[in-house]
Amino acid sequence: MSEPIHDPVEGSTGGSVPAPKRGNVLRGASWQMLAQIAPLFVNLALTPFVITELGRTRYGLWLIASTLTQFFAQFDGGIGRTAMRYFAIYAGANDRRSTGRLLASLLIAISGIMTVTLLPTFIFAASFARFFRTPDEFLPETVFLIKVLVVLVGVGLARNLLASLLNSHHRFAWTSMTLLMAYATYSAGMVFVLSRGMGLRGVAYVFIAQQAVSTLLIVPTALKLVEWRAPRLISKKLAREFANFAWKIQLGGLLNMLSFQGVTLIVGRLAPRQVADFGPGATFSQQLRMIPFNALAPIQARLGQTLGGEGEKSALADASRIQRLWVIFIVGWIGVGAPAAYFGINAWLPLESNLAAKVAATLLAAHFFALIPQVVVQWSMLWKMPEVETVSSLVSVIGTLGLSLILVPRMGAWGVGFAVLVAQAAAFVVIQLMTRRLPVNLPSPVTQIPILPAVLTVAGTVLAELGMGWVIDALNVPQGPFGLLLCGVAAAPMLLGYLIATFGWGRLVGIVRTRLGR
Repeated sequence: MSEPIHDPVEGSTGGSVPAPKRGNVLRGASWQMLAQIAPLFVNLALTPFVITELGRTRYGLWLIASTLTQFFAQFDGGIGRTAMRYFAIYAGANDRRSTGRLLASLLIAISGIMTVTLLPTFIFAASFARFFRTPDEFLPETVFLIKVLVVLVGVGLARNLLASLLNSHHRFAWTSMTLLMAYATYSAGMVFVLSRGMGLRGVAYVFIAQQAVSTLLIVPTALKLVEWRAPRLISKKLAREFANFAWKIQLGGLLNMLSFQGVTLIVGRLAPRQVADFGPGATFSQQLRMIPFNALAPIQARLGQTLGGEGEKSALADASRIQRLWVIFIVGWIGVGAPAAYFGINAWLPLESNLAAKVAATLLAAHFFALIPQVVVQWSMLWKMPEVETVSSLVSVIGTLGLSLILVPRMGAWGVGFAVLVAQAAAFVVIQLMTRRLPVNLPSPVTQIPILPAVLTVAGTVLAELGMGWVIDALNVPQGPFGLLLCGVAAAPMLLGYLIATFGWGRLVGIVRTRLGR
């Protein structure tokens, strides 16, 4: 076996509180999932209202402004995700003093990074708006929205560092409840400002209120988990190690953003009339992708705590068990989700074509290749190999952007889906090849795919959705959230049937109760 990974700053626990127990992955993932699913349902109801009140042009401008600022939010130097790795290990060892020193150092570093990356964006907001062909009548409110979003990105980067600290202690309940309260503020605010015709300027005010709620709830709670006695910054040795880890995470994050978010900018430039169709489809597929993705932070925290508190042997046992369950679930999730997304979006959105539905289904199929190796990726990070994600992301972004530039002029926005599908499949192969070099290996996720249940589940979902489509037509159900809900109802038994077929009912109940909760 290789050298230990646990490397506290001073080697002191810095507190008399007993070391925490290993976090419950399923419970943490459930809170994370609740924080996404509840807003998702609200957003499903709000989106038709927002499109109608803002109009297609303003709605497209909002999507472009949001995507632009989300891209710049990735410029945190890789600090956010890298910090989670260290915070989790320190949490396992109950090293609060080292946690405080690391947090103070990172807050200083992230302040400098924000000044360099966000200030030019704020200054040149009007140039960005004109580049994406913003009509003159909407230019002032679009520029205002971009400037507000840029400032809020800076606040959010610092706050998210504290949220990572909470999550490393498996305080997912608090961070999730905070997100829910912030989203409730957003939902009520959007209805208020759009009903009064306040346009994109009103949307900006809503974002300010939403971020204020999150900040006031996260910051005081997180600061209770660190010890500030004899405060000083981390050592130069740890700073170099952290920076060497973080820049690879930063590059990987930027590449992932280019792969999944940057394509919106390509469509905005090459096929601007289809942004209003592409946006909902891409967002819907991303939301479905993020439902299982919500388990990754609890998995990383669990494995980091186990490694810091019990050693690599226990961590390997945890990782192997978690990956097996992860692969089985992801296969069923995508097998049910991709066909259900196609039928559901057609029943949901008041759009002239089925382009949004085709984009969502194709992108969700592509997300399979991004999701299936994620436990291996988390394991690689614990072994200080973030380059696994970085290199695979590089393959993904080159393939996505290159193929999108070729396919969008010929196929329109749907071409992005095929570009992402090919690129993510190639990135998956790269991950499989690179992880062979890990000192302690997990089984390949390919060997854990239940092929026959997966094929039957996809076929059954298509038939179930066709039947529900006939019911919707027979009952003259109008487009909107209810039609989408009916398609979800048709798909849910297929997912449950798949899980029963792969686990067995008794084992499935046992997994929920104990297997990930020990």
